[in-house]
Amino acid sequence: EGGGSSSSSLSLKRLSEATVAVIGIGGVGSWTAEALCRSGVGNIILMDLDDICISNTNRQLHATSHNVGKMKIDVMKQRLLDINPRCNVTTIMDFVSTENAYGVVQSLLPEVSCVVDAIDGKQEKTALISAFARLTVP
Repeated sequence: EGGGSSSSSLSLKRLSEATVAVIGIGGVGSWTAEALCRSGVGNIILMDLDDICISNTNRQLHATSHNVGKMKIDVMKQRLLDINPRCNVTTIMDFVSTENAYGVVQSLLPEVSCVVDAIDGKQEKTALISAFARLTVP
């Protein structure tokens, strides 16, 4: 009985000390970022360079009529802090491109525990995955 409590405490400590980057704060990334925050991840990095459009409301967590035109990362940061004020949320206003993918991933090291790829473009996604592999980032 006592072992479970110790194991739970260790798991919660690991989550609170973890740093997870979510690259792309759209239909996948917005829901992922919120789930990470609600799960107790202590440090979340949000990366996107897009604003919220009315056409996003059917699939993106932060997309409401009140937020149209606002930057996705800014709205998402506020939402995460409303959920957990102790969460350390960092924002990066940028898009991943084939030219900058390696540098983007490299800039997250050594702090990042893992990165969530939530971007759309095939070529950009391939460049990002390649950077993860070259830099051994989970």
